[in-house]
Amino acid sequence: MPQQKTYLKKKHQNISPKKKVHKKKVNAEVIEDKKPSVIFNMLHKFVSYWHIWSIIPLIIIIGIIPLIVYAKVVELTPLEERNWTGGTLQLDFFSYYKAYWLIIFTIILVLFCLVLVLLKKIHIKKKGFMIPLGIYVLFSMLSTIFALDQEVALRGFMEMFQGLYVLMSYSLLMVIVYHLVEKEFQIKFIIGAFIFLGIVIGLIGFYQYIGQDLFRTPWGLDLILPKVLEPIKDDLTFIFDKYDIYATLGNTNFVGSYAALMIPLAFVLYLYSKKIVFQLFNIIFLGLMLLVGYGSNSRAGIIGIIVSLLMIIIVFRRMFLTKPFKILFPFLLMGSVGYILNVETDGRVINELQSINIFKAIEEAEIYSENRVFITRLEIEDDMLYLETEEEGLVLKWMNHGLWPYNLDGEVLEVLVSGRNVSFVDETYKDFRIRIFEDRNAFTIIVYGRSFDLYKTDEGFKILSNGGFLDQPVVPDRIEALDDYGILFSSRAFIWSRSIPLLKDYFFIGSGPDNYPIAYPQTDIAGKLNYMGIYTIVDKPHNMYIQTGINTGVISLLALLSVFVIYFIQSFRIYIKKFEHHFMHMIGSGLFLGVIAYLFAGIFNDQKVSVAPLFYIMIGLGFTINEMIQKDTSKPLEDNEGLSI
Repeated sequence: MPQQKTYLKKKHQNISPKKKVHKKKVNAEVIEDKKPSVIFNMLHKFVSYWHIWSIIPLIIIIGIIPLIVYAKVVELTPLEERNWTGGTLQLDFFSYYKAYWLIIFTIILVLFCLVLVLLKKIHIKKKGFMIPLGIYVLFSMLSTIFALDQEVALRGFMEMFQGLYVLMSYSLLMVIVYHLVEKEFQIKFIIGAFIFLGIVIGLIGFYQYIGQDLFRTPWGLDLILPKVLEPIKDDLTFIFDKYDIYATLGNTNFVGSYAALMIPLAFVLYLYSKKIVFQLFNIIFLGLMLLVGYGSNSRAGIIGIIVSLLMIIIVFRRMFLTKPFKILFPFLLMGSVGYILNVETDGRVINELQSINIFKAIEEAEIYSENRVFITRLEIEDDMLYLETEEEGLVLKWMNHGLWPYNLDGEVLEVLVSGRNVSFVDETYKDFRIRIFEDRNAFTIIVYGRSFDLYKTDEGFKILSNGGFLDQPVVPDRIEALDDYGILFSSRAFIWSRSIPLLKDYFFIGSGPDNYPIAYPQTDIAGKLNYMGIYTIVDKPHNMYIQTGINTGVISLLALLSVFVIYFIQSFRIYIKKFEHHFMHMIGSGLFLGVIAYLFAGIFNDQKVSVAPLFYIMIGLGFTINEMIQKDTSKPLEDNEGLSI
């Protein structure tokens, strides 16, 4: 027995070490095998959720970037300085950082898409709208290469900041949304971002409307000013007052375009919601958007909204029979909000609505023209200035170290001098006066209540123009038929009359992204004296189509319009001919109607980085939803409210 025990012990001792070694080897192999497996599983899990993380930058672009208000000191280029208000440095609050972060997050989205293409999660789609969109981008790039000011073409003009990078971001956003969005829950998250933005802008706008502007409070100023600029806090002036909503978008006109984009979507969200809690929420949301629309005091926005409401009546015509109260309620809400605000503002809302009466506006423009004597000629030839009006003309000549006045027949005019003030003996010139500067080499010329400063320089006469520069007046090409209607649409007709002729000069290659203010004849002194002010800077044409045509060329404009037309035709066929009351159809129709409203508002408003990204995202999302509907991949959500708020 003892021997047996010894044997067994030795046997155990001899065998067990081998087992232990073998066991250790197995464990090591298992551990080595598990490491890549864990990492692979984590990566696989991360990639499998690409529908979620890939749209996070998109949600930030929609819900956060339009809210950015922060001061940036911008150094102007020489050409930019000559076509601006003066000075080499300017302060921007509403556009620079919006453009900056838009570009950053668009680049992130592009990288995400490239990764997903390599992983074969998404595939490049060949759709008809991609060709004209590519042409638009191509001619935008060519316009940048041959731009009047290439730095402006890349960075963007002061207060606009829609250079090439931003324009490409708009186009890329449309394409990215079209490729990234495949699931219904993605659409709900995106619509949720639109709702979040609308609520924040609505609340900020509400307090601005009642005269409690957030950005005028000490806390608000700290929020929008970096510490280095805190000393100028007390010197800041706000151009908008009570009952004006500029929100975080920088201008009431752009708030009008934003309202035109959002009100149809809010309207449709209410129509889709079934549960009382969602209906109440959407009514509040719609009310805020209506407040923003009315508070913008933007006729362009109102026109866009009216057009969208007409389209709502067409699209949802059957609901007037099946659910009349539900569809009429938003219209009643719109009237109620308008009535309350009109009473509060002593008729301001009604006046704004009446101002969009085209016949009345034309009549007012004609009356203005009949009661005003226009300057028909203002030219300089060396030391001679020719100033003609509809009634009479004056020629001023520098001779013998003095200024000599003549009539158009070359006869010297007798004058009366009182100190430095000069008037004319001839009663015909009773509305002409001259004021002599102290150095006697500069004069203020006053004609029918309008004035400009004339300087004698070594190069001949010059007129003090915008930015404090001395310039020679130009006589630009114009649409003469608009001469009697220059003040129409807040002088937009005057701007259009000088802008539209520029399109022939930039038919193929534009002046450069955001180069419109440089291309525009800013030294059209006679025109500005007739319809605006001599120092007014025309930095935008108040028309997104003219803006595009001059900046990136008419070819690029036609290409971009082709994208809009393709979307319109596609959506019209889906939502007008055959409409179903489920999530995809409802959201798709809301986007369609918002896009239409924005495009009509664009006849009177410009494209701006504060709002334009939302518009292009809506089109991209609209294309996606239309495709889903056409492929019948969407399912009715009878019992699922989802993000129907």
